[in-house]
Amino acid sequence: MKPQLGWTLLSRDALKRAEAQLAQEVQGVRDEIGFLAIHQAYADRFFPGTSVLHTRLRYVMFIPWLYEKLEHRDDRQAIDRRLQREELLLTGRLKRSGENGVIGGRTYPKPSVQPPSMVYWTALGSWGILRPMPNAEYPGRALIHRLMAQRQFGARLHDDEHQLLEEGEHFFSAMPSPPKGWSDPEIPLDFNLRKSEANFLRKSLLSVRRPGPVVAPSLLAQLVDHRTALSPSLTLWSSRVVRAADGDDRAALGRARQAASLAAIGRAVYAALVEGMLAHQDNVSVGNEHRHHLRSILKE
Repeated sequence: MKPQLGWTLLSRDALKRAEAQLAQEVQGVRDEIGFLAIHQAYADRFFPGTSVLHTRLRYVMFIPWLYEKLEHRDDRQAIDRRLQREELLLTGRLKRSGENGVIGGRTYPKPSVQPPSMVYWTALGSWGILRPMPNAEYPGRALIHRLMAQRQFGARLHDDEHQLLEEGEHFFSAMPSPPKGWSDPEIPLDFNLRKSEANFLRKSLLSVRRPGPVVAPSLLAQLVDHRTALSPSLTLWSSRVVRAADGDDRAALGRARQAASLAAIGRAVYAALVEGMLAHQDNVSVGNEHRHHLRSILKE
């Protein structure tokens, strides 16, 4: 076969998207050996709506306030672009306060690939802050943006299942008023919850139900109800967590602990195997840390 010379043309938009993805701070979970599905199932049971991408609780307040600001503007077209600008301004205001856990803080002043409204959208629905549609499902961001744009013209908008959406309802539950200076982009913001916000979130979290056909409070709601104090050393197996859980969740916590132990063993074996292959097959000097600790992991 004769050698051939060729080239690939990429659009500027494609290059920008690739650059943004590479520049984006790395968050999330790697799942090389397939344990994530088990962890995710237990996470959804115990803490509905939560995500490893979550950083600070006050984002749950910021997002509805941002949408309220957009709703009050005369020109509601190009909602995506306007929301991106508002979220970028929010990032700058939080950074000026020296806050930690600012989403998009590392890429600022460029917009984040995963903005706060995307990261916290599931939480807004699961925690009852985002209002459901007539079919009891929660609308996605794209549908909300379409509805906001269509309201300007009095259009009758339907969801993906062709059900008519209520035109005059607010998208979110009744929220506490934004803090003083919220509309001034020059005033810094922080993640400290005011008393009214903390009370609102407590009430919302107390209503979070466990997924499934049986109507029961989630472990998250039970921990909030018992006012369980959080600390870096607190684990799902801590006595404070077990005391707050009901009988079904206590049994589930026991199974979750066993699953976590098996996953830890699986990851230890995987790491030791990779380390051994690098050393013996690729002749890479990697040491023997994982192989050395494998026995202690198995004993635990």
